[in-house]
Amino acid sequence: GLDQQGIFRVCGAKKQVRTLRAEFNTTSNMHVQPDTSVHVVAGLIKEFLKELPEALLTKSLYQPFLHCRQLLTLEERLEAYKELIRLLPGPNRDTLQYLLRFFNVVAENCEDRFDNDG
Repeated sequence: GLDQQGIFRVCGAKKQVRTLRAEFNTTSNMHVQPDTSVHVVAGLIKEFLKELPEALLTKSLYQPFLHCRQLLTLEERLEAYKELIRLLPGPNRDTLQYLLRFFNVVAENCEDRFDNDG
């Protein structure tokens, strides 16, 4: 799974993404089968994020999040990000926390590899 190349770059099979999405939309405690392609799961995550009614970081906090990049020290940036995350609505904050943990696991299990396709 996580050793596959281009987890979020390579598209999953659309039919399988639709099937997984239908299950996701109707099941409160969904379990993804071990043989499900990581690209299909990644496709579902991308669709979920694209179709949120409001951006995960919210429109009202978008500019402050961008401003954090201009802070001079890492400590200042981290403190500013922490404060902005505290200001997010609970569901946004919970989703962001889950996604960041997931992306960290993905990053820990990847190698920087590129093929002829980039």
